[in-house]
Amino acid sequence: MASNLRLWSERVVDHWSGQTQEMRVREGHNTFEQWLARFEIFVKVTRFILEGDALILTNSVPFGQAYWEPSTEAGYEPNMEMCLGSHGGVSSNGTWLCDGPVLPVNVTQQSVLRNSVGIGIGVELVLGAVRPQDVLSQASLDEVSGALQLEGDIGSRALAMEANRDYRLRIWLRASAAPTLWTIRTDDVRGFLSNTNDGLLPGVLAVPEMSITVTVMLSRTPPESSVWVRIHILTGPEQSQFSRLQLLLPYGFSPVGADADPTARLIVELSLEQGEGILDSVIGMTFNLRIQTPPQSIPDARWFVLAKQVIVDEITGEITEPVNGWAFANGFGVEPCPVTLMYGSIASATGWLALSFYVPRSVQGRFVLITAPLAFEVRCPQAEQTGLVLECQDFRPRTETPTLLQSLQRTVNVTLVGGTEEGDNMLYMYLLNVLTPAEEPIYDPWQLRILDAGFYVVDAALNVPQPGFVPDLEMGNPSLSWLDPPQMGEVSNVQVEVSFLRRVKGVKAILVSLPENYRHDIQHKNQLRNVNKLFPLTIDEEWRVFDNLRYIKVLVEVVEVSNQAQIITSGTYQWQFPVMVPLIEPFASEWYVSLCAEPTCSAVGDPGILASFPVLNNEPQLPAKTFQVKKTTKISEGLRQTELREVFALANVSMEAAGCPYIVRYFSSWLEDGRLHVQTELCHCSLRDRLNERMAWATPSFSENELLEVLRHVASGLQVLHSLGFVHLDIKPDNILVSRNEQGCYKIADLGLAAAAIGTGCDEITEGDCRYLAKEVLRGDLRDLTKADIFSLGLVLYELATNPQQLPSNGPEWQMLRERLEVQHLRQLSHPVQLLLQEMVKPQKEARPSCEALIQRVGSATPEMKALEEENRRCRAEALRQKQLADEYWQEMLQMKKQELLTGTPPRYQEKEVPKIQLRPRKKTLT
Repeated sequence: MASNLRLWSERVVDHWSGQTQEMRVREGHNTFEQWLARFEIFVKVTRFILEGDALILTNSVPFGQAYWEPSTEAGYEPNMEMCLGSHGGVSSNGTWLCDGPVLPVNVTQQSVLRNSVGIGIGVELVLGAVRPQDVLSQASLDEVSGALQLEGDIGSRALAMEANRDYRLRIWLRASAAPTLWTIRTDDVRGFLSNTNDGLLPGVLAVPEMSITVTVMLSRTPPESSVWVRIHILTGPEQSQFSRLQLLLPYGFSPVGADADPTARLIVELSLEQGEGILDSVIGMTFNLRIQTPPQSIPDARWFVLAKQVIVDEITGEITEPVNGWAFANGFGVEPCPVTLMYGSIASATGWLALSFYVPRSVQGRFVLITAPLAFEVRCPQAEQTGLVLECQDFRPRTETPTLLQSLQRTVNVTLVGGTEEGDNMLYMYLLNVLTPAEEPIYDPWQLRILDAGFYVVDAALNVPQPGFVPDLEMGNPSLSWLDPPQMGEVSNVQVEVSFLRRVKGVKAILVSLPENYRHDIQHKNQLRNVNKLFPLTIDEEWRVFDNLRYIKVLVEVVEVSNQAQIITSGTYQWQFPVMVPLIEPFASEWYVSLCAEPTCSAVGDPGILASFPVLNNEPQLPAKTFQVKKTTKISEGLRQTELREVFALANVSMEAAGCPYIVRYFSSWLEDGRLHVQTELCHCSLRDRLNERMAWATPSFSENELLEVLRHVASGLQVLHSLGFVHLDIKPDNILVSRNEQGCYKIADLGLAAAAIGTGCDEITEGDCRYLAKEVLRGDLRDLTKADIFSLGLVLYELATNPQQLPSNGPEWQMLRERLEVQHLRQLSHPVQLLLQEMVKPQKEARPSCEALIQRVGSATPEMKALEEENRRCRAEALRQKQLADEYWQEMLQMKKQELLTGTPPRYQEKEVPKIQLRPRKKTLT
């Protein structure tokens, strides 16, 4: 009676290929028994049934197992259809092979049949009359008429189902793991059986639901890029064995090296021998795959996995692969690389393209391909233009170039060098030449692709918008020139020049934006000069705006009645003003000149800006002197003399230890703007920087010789501090600096906590970084704080030996490090060095060695140590001289403060011959 029975949840491949309707699943159910699956049952009745008769479908299962419960909810109710042509069976993908129209059967009533305990076991469909034009043969109507005459007492009823005709019943069932036998029968209006299959139709076992987790190895998934994806698979409950795993990728995704198909899913065979773990329902198996992402996020980003058992018939050799497990994960979308792009958006202009973007460090980007929109040209600048050596060339595809890059045009290839670390990302900035078209083009975005050494795209931004063109604006590229050679840390005068080739309307202000770390030094309005007197400056209000140190603004005269800006006639205009040049060359050194439609504009990218032009700053800068200045927070007006002495404690500590080459040298100190400034030695970098640099090395941990060098230098510096009665209390890689000389010795810096401890007689302290702090300090045991420095140094050495493993700030691992060091993490070190590190971090501070003992055990007779000791002797004479100067300056500061306290007015500070260099805030505590 039933010629076909198919459970669609087994046909996940069809859902992947798009050949059948996608399986619909109820929300919120996670186990396979709770999934709704659709059956298709093709039925023929041997005896016709009339309107009012019922078609009944029920299932039976072994005792104690769950029935397959039918659904009559909206969208999941049963329905019947009939074929108005010849029935050719069912194709392999589930399509009904009917050569005529398929029409719905008239179902007048449907209900769920339940057993004695209320569990649904089947459905009953009461059928209505079929239209006479849909009846296939007149013989069927004659047969109905004859049957009604024989029965006589039933009355006149129309035909509902023809005999020997093909019908399709679709029904949604909540799947169960139990095997089933299905009964299909028809009953007449009196309840008498008219057709049956005797309950011998076997059902299909439900496919167990597995578990799959898809994780991208990046915090942001870039478009059209090669990314590593981790696939973790768990088997389903009571799942039978299988020998084949297939991963079905989302639309548009593909394995690296394969061509993606946006209209279909690709299949990846997962080798059970190459997976990590055990493929069961507890541990699971993990696969790491390199996948190519699509250009943009897709609506259906699901990942499917199929488990199959390959069966070979021993007689016929026929191979079947029944599916006995499957799962899906929701997947992920793509997010482009953050890109900032700016150029003068006017027609037919050759100018500068300023480009900056972030790339994750983990992708190890090597090149960037920059593709211009249609009608644009992007070019590599000449070294003599920028003063920078830029590895840049026009991009020309080769035979080994990936297919998706073969068709790129208007593209330059820049080698990624330098860059600035920003958390887990690298920030890059480049200036390129750009030629804009004669007319504003149709929308076509800029494209940026980051490639690794293997020429795989590992990050991308394919939809970077182009700024809108400013109509009827013709001007030359703005320029910048220095009136005197710029020197780092000094004030130099600069001139900004703008040339208009024809008159300009609608510009109400010219905004000049300085690069990061640059500051203008305009103290009086006359220091901002307007060179060309023909520029239409405002008359009734001040035309100079310089209240923000990052920009200056020149206001254009506006007619009050019409609120229209005066016309700027064609010509060349210049403005001059002083600028404080930073101590360190900033990452992005270009300036910007912006034309503002509103006088309130204040930054590049404001809505009121018509166009912004990057301006090259390629003047060589004279180097700064090799020292730096730290400043404290502002001193209150009513500060007493004793509090002022405590503020100077940091300078005193540095001065007393100035003869030691392993402590950052102190030079001078002064008061300015109510803040204390301390001038110290400028070093190359910190030990933390060295740790971060080695993260990309094949062996990032420090060797034994390197550890001993750090130990010798830092212990020698601590020995001097301890001998002077000082303790540091914040020894960590951030506070250990590397000198700028050829020896590159390690120096202790940041004595702020040491000064606080000395100033209070060690009765109370400010705790340092908890990752390196000894337990006794946290408990308030301050009897021998020198051993706390030894403990911190021991953990610093442990971190160097285990790099890139970071020290915990709390939790069980934090506690464990304060009990003992695990030797398995220090296998590259010799046994004596392992024992030394373990002694330095013993819980009992009395058991830790002193600085003298450490130096004696690691030795100090190397040529390097002798050279540093000689430097020590040379520095002591300079230290004594500095001490005398500091004492004189100290007395002068006290006299000035006394005058302030007596008169109630701050005195005028006498200018000192101190370098004018960049100041950065001095942090008082570290946590």
